[in-house]
Amino acid sequence: MKRHILLALFRLLLALGVIFALPLSNLRWGAQYPGDGQQAFGFILIFFVIGFAAAAVFVGLGSLGQFLFRKRSARFTVFVDLALFLVFAGFLIYGGVRARYEDATPNNPPESPTAAGAGHSAIAVHAAYQRWPSFLR
Repeated sequence: MKRHILLALFRLLLALGVIFALPLSNLRWGAQYPGDGQQAFGFILIFFVIGFAAAAVFVGLGSLGQFLFRKRSARFTVFVDLALFLVFAGFLIYGGVRARYEDATPNNPPESPTAAGAGHSAIAVHAAYQRWPSFLR
């Protein structure tokens, strides 16, 4: 019983690292927010919410791993937790470094379905399509 409690406490300690990985990596190595400080603080709060969600999944998967590998040694469970931590923290750090901010477009009236408007929309769709594959890189 004591072994399981120690492993769960270790997992919770690693979960703190998962929570802070995204916002701290964005503050340290990510792009600066071009707007005012209040909106930038809002983005950091959103990054913490994403970190909490990722930490909840991390703890859930770690607990499932501990249950599935309960016959193995405690060292094996620690290695599984460390591997999960590296995967989760790695993805969140990568996301924090690669996060880019774009200002929202101003409130314009909807385009009329004219030939010029339709061509302009097609260019916007084509530009958005070009950005999507770069997100996957």
